[in-house]
Amino acid sequence: MPGKPFGVIEGFYGDPWTTEERLECIDVLASNGGDTYVWAPKSEPRHRDRWEEPFTPAEIDGFALLISRSPAVNVSVALTPGSDATVEAVAAKMRPVTDAGCRTVTLCFDDLPVLRAGLRHRDLANGIRDVLGADVWVVPTHYTGTETSPYLAELTDGLHPDVAVMWTGRTVVTDGITAAETAARAAATGGRKVLAVLYGSYDVLVDPRHFVGIIADPDVRLALASPDGRLLTRQSGINQALLLKLLRDPGEGLDDDTLYASARSEQWLAIATAPRTALAATFRQQAWLFVPVGLLLAALGVGLVVWLSQRRLSMRGELATAIRRRELYLHYQPIIELDTGICVGAEALVRWQHPDGTQVRPDIFIPLA
Repeated sequence: MPGKPFGVIEGFYGDPWTTEERLECIDVLASNGGDTYVWAPKSEPRHRDRWEEPFTPAEIDGFALLISRSPAVNVSVALTPGSDATVEAVAAKMRPVTDAGCRTVTLCFDDLPVLRAGLRHRDLANGIRDVLGADVWVVPTHYTGTETSPYLAELTDGLHPDVAVMWTGRTVVTDGITAAETAARAAATGGRKVLAVLYGSYDVLVDPRHFVGIIADPDVRLALASPDGRLLTRQSGINQALLLKLLRDPGEGLDDDTLYASARSEQWLAIATAPRTALAATFRQQAWLFVPVGLLLAALGVGLVVWLSQRRLSMRGELATAIRRRELYLHYQPIIELDTGICVGAEALVRWQHPDGTQVRPDIFIPLA
């Protein structure tokens, strides 16, 4: 597993990316210091709904193409195993992928009913690591919050210390994550510290110990330190003498060559630098092009916000409209009696899909029903 995972998970619902878009993503990551791409599109049938089916030769060739794109970017292929998955079945499914060069297997257990699955998920992760000899990452069913749970306790009790357990922060969509929250989650998962920060439709992998998982302007160089000036990590290309000066005496300014600034909180000291020439070129370009356009767009934006605020439906209203349009549908998940193997019932899972194919998360609309 990379020491400082920083990358993108293609793990959203809806239309998956094309091969060309995935290759472009890997190129962008490689050019901005990223080192990880995880293939986990929910709509790919052999990732989730038909997980037990072998990947097709074309899919294996596609993985090999992604893996060979950049030596700097670790391509992980993910799988969402069903409740009846065994180590042998998952290993057989993923072995052609590791034979194609994949070094990290990601097991996605998110958006699944728990049903005391922690021990099973732990055994799958440990077993796949042992059988395939690959690094293993886990997206647990409880992938949010800072508190432990019976599921997390079972999952992490005996989980190999090299298996990374992902996390999105306090909630699925988190505006900010503090050091205290990171420490609490690490304690709840046996000290494992890999973040999956959700931004829009994208997940970004970050190691909290090296929290420079930011795609900035290519000319901007970033560094992160503790509030007392102890350097935690830095991007290449930052001026060493200037960095040492800002660690001792944070501030902002402009010298003959570099524009620099710093920001301090209770948990972090962040430092950013950019070449003076890049600043001047950017300013001239934006002054002549974007300022007039920006003023026009701002005026249009204000008018649009006012108009939308008068017309926008509440979530409850949208749900009522969805019911009339028959946008809600059911998935039935069998409940098996372990002693006999007999199906004794089924759990009905309601899902909401917009006409454009996007999904509304159940935790958003079910409380309104």
